[in-house]
Amino acid sequence: MKTLKTVLIVLLFDSSLICYCASAQDWSAPVQVTSSAGDDHNLAFIYADPFASYRMAWDCLEAGDTDLYACEFEPWNGAFTPPVLVAGTAANERNPVFSELFDYPEWQIGLFFECDHSGYYGIYFTEETESGYSAPWLSLYSDVDLLDPVPAPMMTCLGAVPTVFIRSYNMAVNFMYGWENWFSIPQDTSFYISYPSTPDSIHSHDGYIDGSGWVTQSQKMRYVWELEFEGRSIIEYSYQIGVEGQIYPETLTGNISHTTDSFRNPQLVQTHYYDDEIFIERESPTEEDIVVSILDLEQQEWSSPEPLFEADGNERNLSIFGYNYAFETDIDGNWDVAFWHPNFDQPEIIDSHSAEDRNPVIFQESGAIYVFWESNRDGNWNIYYAYRDAVGVEPDPRPEMPQDFAVSVYPNPGNAQFEINFDLPVSTETAISIYDISGKLVQSLQSGFLTAGDKSFKWNGGEQPSGLYLVRVETGQSTQTSKLVLLK
Repeated sequence: MKTLKTVLIVLLFDSSLICYCASAQDWSAPVQVTSSAGDDHNLAFIYADPFASYRMAWDCLEAGDTDLYACEFEPWNGAFTPPVLVAGTAANERNPVFSELFDYPEWQIGLFFECDHSGYYGIYFTEETESGYSAPWLSLYSDVDLLDPVPAPMMTCLGAVPTVFIRSYNMAVNFMYGWENWFSIPQDTSFYISYPSTPDSIHSHDGYIDGSGWVTQSQKMRYVWELEFEGRSIIEYSYQIGVEGQIYPETLTGNISHTTDSFRNPQLVQTHYYDDEIFIERESPTEEDIVVSILDLEQQEWSSPEPLFEADGNERNLSIFGYNYAFETDIDGNWDVAFWHPNFDQPEIIDSHSAEDRNPVIFQESGAIYVFWESNRDGNWNIYYAYRDAVGVEPDPRPEMPQDFAVSVYPNPGNAQFEINFDLPVSTETAISIYDISGKLVQSLQSGFLTAGDKSFKWNGGEQPSGLYLVRVETGQSTQTSKLVLLK
């Protein structure tokens, strides 16, 4: 491990700047966060629940070498901790991304990042401990460069299984660490990645795992990536959906493409029990803009991409937090960072400056919107941020998700055969179980995905003794119980 560079990164902070805007239309003056002789890039953020503060990390390129730094940020009082060197060797460490795994009260928070220590870029990991970040270790490697880790833990009834999406220049895959590695990335253990590759180039990707089920078979992987095809970029997807009557999901595959436009840098946004969305950068012969495609789960089709908003100029590099969007725009003739909310007619320029601003990161905390970005306004690329009041009214709020439904049993009392009926308000993972009065499980009738609507299941209690039983219908939103009386 080499020593800390002689030119330290300094956190600059003026407490007089931290106050909420008097006007909801105004952004604060930019606050410079880092100041170094190198270039600071690729900022990553996470809210760390066990520490009740935000973690931020970035890479710094100086004298031909790239290292990782990190600090904490508390937006409610504007405090930054001094930066620490997380990874700084003779190799290049870059593109950090936070990982958080938990099973209360156990937590693991750390950083995945790329490092070319062994020649090819591999995926390294460092864990945050009470005394700071641990010495990094090689976690995933191959005989090609591994890039852009996207942590996506798989949640099951037994706990969280570490899973990460990764890509190379000609492959896009996901890797599950295995059942012996609950709740943590195994320390000082390396895994070799060997997958078939495509002859086409892959440039960016995104994914997550829907953890609405209780067992691994019902987990649904959603994955999208940018593929260079016949001189332009298209978006390919592998998207798993639940199917009524089946434990294992079905996989939708295909692409979102255009005859002349290129689609780049997909971001997959989970909208819970509604249609999912892919945000895409569209590059046409005349402009760049941000478009969105919506998945209709009933029709199993992605919609034709439509502009997120209508505005002059070009837009790129979108960052999303709820209904809040930050991105780059050249609407003023120079690349600036802008903010948009569906209640707005036009985007807001956060800070119009003659220098180039890029790579925004957005989040909301305590009634304010915060946007961090990179800028070369002082000759080097450093990190800045600004804030404004949160937009108080969300656009076209979706109806509240129905939670309750009635479960009926017929006949009741009965002597053997029973029919269990209910109207499921939403399509979701559903478990139907019979318990005796002591709470012992007698029989499981259903465990898997069900579509919304009227449902009917039969139970034969002929081999059970007379008595009171409980029928429990459990979904991702609620649990309903009905009594059943068996008389012989």
